[in-house]
Amino acid sequence: GIGGGGGGGADAAGGNGAAGPPLPVKRCLASSVHAVAHMLGPDIASNDSAFLDGFESAFLRDPDEAIRLNILKNLASFLGALPPGEGPGQRSSYLPAIRSAIMGEEVLGAARRR
Repeated sequence: GIGGGGGGGADAAGGNGAAGPPLPVKRCLASSVHAVAHMLGPDIASNDSAFLDGFESAFLRDPDEAIRLNILKNLASFLGALPPGEGPGQRSSYLPAIRSAIMGEEVLGAARRR
């Protein structure tokens, strides 16, 4: 996928082992994924399951808060690159994952409140 090994291997020091790019690179990629979606265009971006799965698993659900913040900063632009609708690869299909990233167990800022 676009973010490497799903992002689940990041430890408290910020490393993610041999799977995926180094954390600073992944943070930069998270800031640019919306631009990639626009370059691909709605037909390709919405039908490329590897791109979409990578976006959700490697970035939107990443344990690193900075990565999720970088995604959320450009979320409107990313969603604008997808066609409207509720089917796979369409805008509304990401609403549950977005809500989870903002309000779920790994809510942004949760580590500071615990």
